[in-house]
Amino acid sequence: SVSQGICVGTYRRWCSWFDCGDAVREFAAFLNSAPVAELFEELTGVPDLVLPMLSPTHYDAGDFLSPHPDMRNNRVISIVFHLTDRHVDGGELVFCAPFRVLAPEFNTLTMFLVTNQSYHMVNRVRETRPGLRLAVNGWYSSFSERSVAVRKELGVGGGLVSTGSWS
Repeated sequence: SVSQGICVGTYRRWCSWFDCGDAVREFAAFLNSAPVAELFEELTGVPDLVLPMLSPTHYDAGDFLSPHPDMRNNRVISIVFHLTDRHVDGGELVFCAPFRVLAPEFNTLTMFLVTNQSYHMVNRVRETRPGLRLAVNGWYSSFSERSVAVRKELGVGGGLVSTGSWS
């Protein structure tokens, strides 16, 4: 169960990134690599990104996560790497404004700017077709003075930056 302001829901963290095995550690190293950070900096315009945290999660039938904006710890970009390899009834990533629903699709990375208007949630996984919704969530932060100026320029519009499959 999670509780942070209005963020309430149920899901299970299957492990933390540092004790989840080689695959998650290698994925974290990849996301922290210079080419990936440079790509995300180019896509968002925010400099000096670091990925301080990954959170592998799974949702079973009945699990969900209520709307929340991820606004803490100097977060600039939220990412969700979907690992669900079969159809799950429910478990969609939902953006509140503008409204958009993304089904958890295998090998797809969704990233979005963290603003005070980037409320999102995970729909309840329905019990009619129990399944396991797997994802690795992460947050890029930036602590430099240079990034503060750029973030102020971006304002609070934010929203979905990109979604696509990794090959």
